[in-house]
Amino acid sequence: MVATTGYNAGIETNSTQMSYAVETAFCGGNVNTPTAPAVAFKALRYVSENMSGSKNRQRPNEINITREATQAVTVSEQAAGTLNGALSYSTYDDLFASGVGNQWGTPISIAGATGDIALAGSGPTYTLTAGAGKWAGITAGMWIRLLGFTLSGGVNNNIYKVASTTSTVLTINAPFNSPVAETPAGSAAQVRALQMGNGTTFTSLFLQQQLSSALFLRYPGSYVSGFTVQGSVGNFVQSNFNIIATQELNSITNASTGGVVAAPSGSVFNCVGNFSGITWNNALVAATIDQFTITANNAGAAAQYGLGSAAAAGMLSGTFECNGTFRLFFKDFTLYQNFKSETLGTLSIAMKDGSGNAYVFTLPNATLMNPQVSAGGPGQAVMAQFTIEGNPQAAGGTLLIDRLINV
Repeated sequence: MVATTGYNAGIETNSTQMSYAVETAFCGGNVNTPTAPAVAFKALRYVSENMSGSKNRQRPNEINITREATQAVTVSEQAAGTLNGALSYSTYDDLFASGVGNQWGTPISIAGATGDIALAGSGPTYTLTAGAGKWAGITAGMWIRLLGFTLSGGVNNNIYKVASTTSTVLTINAPFNSPVAETPAGSAAQVRALQMGNGTTFTSLFLQQQLSSALFLRYPGSYVSGFTVQGSVGNFVQSNFNIIATQELNSITNASTGGVVAAPSGSVFNCVGNFSGITWNNALVAATIDQFTITANNAGAAAQYGLGSAAAAGMLSGTFECNGTFRLFFKDFTLYQNFKSETLGTLSIAMKDGSGNAYVFTLPNATLMNPQVSAGGPGQAVMAQFTIEGNPQAAGGTLLIDRLINV
């Protein structure tokens, strides 16, 4: 049997690929003739995208005896679009970093030694004790992942919020489980931590869309101007990234140095077993939640232009802000009273994938605003939707993202 050729009218989406590299110099150091970073690009998993280039054209409003409009001229060029994906562990970490203006640090990986890590206490707070200096790098407000515990079917192997620290003691909150006292032998006990908050570090990406083996669209100087993470009943956790770039370029060669590195293959976060819950001031919100959204935005982010070139000369990083919403089945005024009193609190949304890898998105200084308590129709549940207003902490910080690996 011979394969059929020429059956496509054009390119189909299943043959395309989005990939990227982090730029160490904006557009490779020259916005007029951008060059890609000399590294292997990383593939992205995505559901859809609508990146496109455009030119701003202007024509002088001249008085003309021919009654024709004057020839238009190009005054600037740019590219923009949205990359829509299903959130999976580590897939979009560089895009999150660009969006919040920071960099992921070195993951904290702590192992027990001769059984020195012990878990004790009772709800709502517990303690992890170890030798002096064991908890270096872990601070109050971080989330941690415990591994290697075995009692009660490994109930202690979960994620916890750090309330306070000393050189030998971590005081932790356990909103998602009820731990039991345990001291794993030898080096069995493991602690993982990694947190990134919004900052002032600008990170741009060199994006590439491969359409075929010899057709590529390139987007140098790409900046994540905002992103949304959302989940709802009947859906997976979605992650959507708004991107602005200096321009769109076409090419017949791959910008990647060597083959493109495959995207992480972990499972997508679902909204059933992977949704850990929402906490308010370190306690689990005691209500049935059917949807949530976290939206980060760099307000005012835009390309900068100068005379002599239609290409952008640089990029404004904008002012970072973060807000959100969540909706629940209404049954009492517990959260409503926080709205009336404008109570400031810490709100966290946590999720773990099927392998136990977790993300926690935290607004450390939030207010619950503008609840909509509504009866949508006969025989329906009364729902309450709250707006989450993110505010900076006194020492700075509007959004924290904890990334917790399960190995």
